Amino acid sequence: MGKNFRSYLLDLRNTSTPFKGVRKALIDTLLDGYETARYGTGVFGQSEYLRYQEALSELATVVKARSGSSQRQHQSAAKDLTQSPEVSPTTIQVTYLPSSQKSKRAKHFLELKSFKDNYNTLESTL
Repeated sequence: MGKNFRSYLLDLRNTSTPFKGVRKALIDTLLDGYETARYGTGVFGQSEYLRYQEALSELATVVKARSGSSQRQHQSAAKDLTQSPEVSPTTIQVTYLPSSQKSKRAKHFLELKSFKDNYNTLESTL
């Protein structure tokens, strides 16, 4: 208990005796979808979301089938997987700042810090 979903998937993929019926390709699909949606490493639109949701359902089915075992962690993971939110018709779009805007932000921060330092120095000399 207390593991996050990504760690759970990595454990499933890296274990020497994976669940019977769980393909490594399924786990890889889930990991890729999770990382794309969570960290914005690629496009994650409606079709990607539906593919991810289908893979979640498949994993939930396998985990539920093993719910007779004493592994409570797997049971709670299956329960969490089946309680997914409604499918949203919107596409999630990640926008990255161009490198010129990133450097401006840092420059403004440094200018502000420099101003504050100069102000504090001036105030202490009065």
